[in-house]
Amino acid sequence: MRSGRTIADLDKLVPFARIGKPEEVAALVAFLASAEGAFMCGSLVEITGAQAMASC
Repeated sequence: MRSGRTIADLDKLVPFARIGKPEEVAALVAFLASAEGAFMCGSLVEITGAQAMASC
């Protein structure tokens, strides 16, 4: 079911003025799976373009 929203409409909902790119999510996943992210434990990482902060 389509919502009738365009990419431009969705971009307006995000404080960074654009929706995220798949490669940005992939970069986070790669970091968390790498040795550099090995010391992280039980963390919640928001990758929302500050959308989560704007709704607080």
